[in-house]
Amino acid sequence: MRGTRLLLVLVPFGIAALVPGSVGQATQVCPGQRPCATVRLPASITIAAGRVTYRIGVDGRVRRTPAPATPYPRGASWFPGTDTWYLLRAHQLVVGSARKALWRSRLRIPSRWRLGVIAAGSRAVAFQFEHRLYVASLGGAEHPVAHRELPLGWTAAGLYSYAYQGRRLLLRSDTGRLEKVIARLATDYIVANGNLYFFKRGVLWSAHGVRTERLASLRRLGLSANSWLQPLGRFLELEDAHRLVVLRDDGAAFASARLPDGRDTDVNLVGSPAVSPRAGLLAFATVTGQSPASSSIGAETVYVLRSGTQTAIPVHTETGSFGGCARWVTLEWQGKWLLYSSNQGNLALIDSTRASHTIELTRFVGRFPGTGEGFDAYWTGHSPQ
Repeated sequence: MRGTRLLLVLVPFGIAALVPGSVGQATQVCPGQRPCATVRLPASITIAAGRVTYRIGVDGRVRRTPAPATPYPRGASWFPGTDTWYLLRAHQLVVGSARKALWRSRLRIPSRWRLGVIAAGSRAVAFQFEHRLYVASLGGAEHPVAHRELPLGWTAAGLYSYAYQGRRLLLRSDTGRLEKVIARLATDYIVANGNLYFFKRGVLWSAHGVRTERLASLRRLGLSANSWLQPLGRFLELEDAHRLVVLRDDGAAFASARLPDGRDTDVNLVGSPAVSPRAGLLAFATVTGQSPASSSIGAETVYVLRSGTQTAIPVHTETGSFGGCARWVTLEWQGKWLLYSSNQGNLALIDSTRASHTIELTRFVGRFPGTGEGFDAYWTGHSPQ
């Protein structure tokens, strides 16, 4: 580990022996009556491990709390970044948003594996079945609109979709009628913040309704033609193999940095960056020294980048075996503090304003019953990511 770590220690009976009557009992004495430091946290943290949820208070006390109810029906699948969920009931497609079912198909669908992208809007739904695009008003029956086309997302102007032939981006009405061909030969695209964003011939564009606007040249941003983009709240993340750029939704620059070079190894971003707009900070994590198929020892580093600068500062490093495509890191801001957690059990709180000031919680939380199979960690009051 890099820097000085403050280890939060619990009680003489040890975490492995936690039972409802002992959870939350704090002490300053460790097993064997050895003295240890207790550390105040900058804010409460919630640890969700399957059906078990713990809350670590600012004072370090641990309490077991009821697991939050899932917002989706049992057996439903959902699309990350949206509230759209779906399931099959008696071979009919049911589509909903948040806790509410919005629509049910008349069409018989024999298997969920023959479905593609599904998007729910405020007035209609769209889905892809056997590569055919269907549209239906809420309460109405679905009807086929086009073949080899998938829905991207609804906005106030209608449905944006992608047609395989010609790599075309289209705007359709609530009924599926074609309103405009927005672009041809698009190389990447997302619907976010009520707009469509896409790359075409090395340029980032946006579309709001039928109106399109040129936002930025990839070359001027220091990016290659092989860049890709994804939404980041009210921001846009653009990256290639060597550079990370974050733009505001109107195309204005927020922060950018060249990814640190590894020594004879590749450096890859892992997880999604986290933006703190009020503080003007961007955090991201990289893994160095491994390909996805590798099992050798590598380093995972968290960096902080201030808006308007291009030098990322390393604030936390983990070492271990980070190979595998399932590796994921979550970063979340709380004032000047950054919560770092990984799906391999690492957890730390990082003070972005003080070099090497980290509260290390990996071993502490690893002793909680139920966390051995993995857990989600987030600032209490924030939604799980």
